[in-house]
Amino acid sequence: MERPFLRRAFSLKTGLRLLVALLVLIGALLGAKLLWDCQVFQGYDAELALEPKVLARGEIGGFRTEKIEITGWDGDRFPLRLILPNSPSLVPYRCVVFLYGIGQNMKFFDLVAPIFAAQGVAMAMPEQYNRGERRIRGINPWGEALAFRERASRLVPETRRVVDYLLQRGDMDPERLDFLGASYGGILGCAVLAHEPRLRCGVLAMVGGNFRKLLGSMARKHRSESKILWPVAAELGAWFIRPFEPLTFVGKVAPRPLLFLNVEVDELINRQCVAELYEAAGEPKEEIWYGGAHNDITEETVRQMMADALAWMARANP
Repeated sequence: MERPFLRRAFSLKTGLRLLVALLVLIGALLGAKLLWDCQVFQGYDAELALEPKVLARGEIGGFRTEKIEITGWDGDRFPLRLILPNSPSLVPYRCVVFLYGIGQNMKFFDLVAPIFAAQGVAMAMPEQYNRGERRIRGINPWGEALAFRERASRLVPETRRVVDYLLQRGDMDPERLDFLGASYGGILGCAVLAHEPRLRCGVLAMVGGNFRKLLGSMARKHRSESKILWPVAAELGAWFIRPFEPLTFVGKVAPRPLLFLNVEVDELINRQCVAELYEAAGEPKEEIWYGGAHNDITEETVRQMMADALAWMARANP
């Protein structure tokens, strides 16, 4: 009778040790994640030399363009493209900093840049980390996840360096420096605007807040057959990118004005997420709705959005 009891006692003792070890490991992981989260958006240094280098000059639609490389942070260099209006009488120019969407790259500049220049507005578009010319080749899925988070973390300090460069040029009006972010660029644009007060007003196109609801909605819509795996993956994904939650930042943009541009049939951004982000924004704010979808948005709708954004900027920040 004694031996089974000892075995049970030993098993209980071992089980308790394993449980304590597991709790310690979970606590360490949560602590490391908390420390990691506290470091996002860090690295901006206004005193760091930009060392701008013009890589190429050209034209699109009859308007002058430049491709420039500048120092972001920690010595890392990244490119941006700039389009300039033709009329010297418009100097110093109104300028818009444009952040593109999640699956795009700086080639999107070719489509939208002439729309701005035709209205007498300069536009700058930086290449985001791990996109386009900055793409990291040959990394595994975990490396891709880390690069995705690094991309989000760098957007604030790197966009602020773009602002530094634009104002250093001497031909941009510091009182008419505005922001436009599309989809992913708009979601992260909430943090950009909250951290960078030199951006006088902002346009957020096809955006929403509440990552848990946003990713959960995507899982239910696109993986409806999965009752456990994808919902859990959505929860973990929302936890992984929690420090970038736009609901945390959008209210800090006020009293600078915001314009929200939304599509009626958005297959990516849940309608409730759109409403939550708009409600969280301070005044003044406006919204415009368009027909069509998110991924299949037409060039005509994009052009109309840009035209409406430019007209609104002229009113909101004359």
